[in-house]
Amino acid sequence: MKKFYMIFMPLSLVIITVLIIFSYKTDGENAKVTLESVVGNSLFKLLDNYEAIHSTKELSIDSIKEINVNLTSIEVTSGVIDLAVGQELLSPIANNLLKIMKDLENNYDQNKQFTEQDKEKYQKAITEIGVMISLIHEIYYVPNSKEGAEPKLKIENFGELKTVNNRLVED
Repeated sequence: MKKFYMIFMPLSLVIITVLIIFSYKTDGENAKVTLESVVGNSLFKLLDNYEAIHSTKELSIDSIKEINVNLTSIEVTSGVIDLAVGQELLSPIANNLLKIMKDLENNYDQNKQFTEQDKEKYQKAITEIGVMISLIHEIYYVPNSKEGAEPKLKIENFGELKTVNNRLVED
């Protein structure tokens, strides 16, 4: 049931976001406020999932499966944010992280254990997730905003996100 909820809710959010983005183009300022609300909520969910993964220190098949559920939600939520801000930055990272974790799960299924290389890949992914958490705060939120929670709709200085994605692809 939780897996269904983790997939259904972000998918619903994507549909709502698409409708809001089209509405934004016609309704002006009211739609901007609504779009900021959707982006803010999506960023909150994104960070919540990334932080849940980052707090998982133990490498086990159960933790990998749970991480994959979180990454599926991250993948959808990233798509919502990317669509809203007009920059495809978060989705490729989510896709690459999901690929890494699926590879780890498949390796475990074949070998019935994690190899040293699997452990290194896992640790690298967890480290990059820690980097992502701080970059999301830095890039996607207006500095010194009320309670630090005002999302940016125009993203600048995103080179570090591309660098993270490149490091994930290097494997």
